[in-house]
Amino acid sequence: MDLIYLWDTGLATCVILPNINQTNDMLAFSEVIRHGEQAFRAIYSIYPNEYSILRRYASVTDSYTRAEILPFAKWCTVCYPTLKMMEFLNKIEFEAFFSDCIAVLPDSVRATLCDEEIDEMIDCYRNRN
Repeated sequence: MDLIYLWDTGLATCVILPNINQTNDMLAFSEVIRHGEQAFRAIYSIYPNEYSILRRYASVTDSYTRAEILPFAKWCTVCYPTLKMMEFLNKIEFEAFFSDCIAVLPDSVRATLCDEEIDEMIDCYRNRN
């Protein structure tokens, strides 16, 4: 009951990930209980497109740490000066960023960029040399 209360109030969240148990050749579920995503959802709502871009970049490149994302964020700041990428980057709690990317969908924070637009940005970044 305590967990349900914490989940219901946004103080905690449960992220459920399906995976394949290779040993037993069966589908299994992993569950991560962590602090609530509500506070971070509020931050993501202030920077919806920045969140959407970094979420997609992290997903495509499997890069979820500040060190891995920082060069891309800096590049975005130069190429897309209307984005507040560095301001947003400094507000992310990277210890929870992976699970936030699963729990918080871009549509839920009113992001307006579609995956195709973001993919073009990522391709430009990757092919910049």
